[in-house]
Amino acid sequence: MVEELGIVGSDESPIRNGVVTFLAFTFFGLIFLLAYVLGRLLPYLPFDTFSIACVLTAATLFLLGATKARVTGQNCLKSGLETLAVGGVAALAAFLVGRLLGGFA
Repeated sequence: MVEELGIVGSDESPIRNGVVTFLAFTFFGLIFLLAYVLGRLLPYLPFDTFSIACVLTAATLFLLGATKARVTGQNCLKSGLETLAVGGVAALAAFLVGRLLGGFA
């Protein structure tokens, strides 16, 4: 691999990497669902669940990017904003596809 592709082998454990990825996905994935959980548990609180979920999602995406930057040694603000932008575009695309296909149901 080193001679042909310039790729240096890694001593990292794929199981450890998989577990860390799973835990990060679970933790960050649950944050923005809190608005819906709280809406279910506390139905007497008047708040817009979708708007709160959007704000929590944006904060989570930024936090995920900033956390990634700390691990990789990049600029936290730049990485956080980049992850927020990519996640925002993906969320907008998913929303638009859902709107488009919603008429078929």
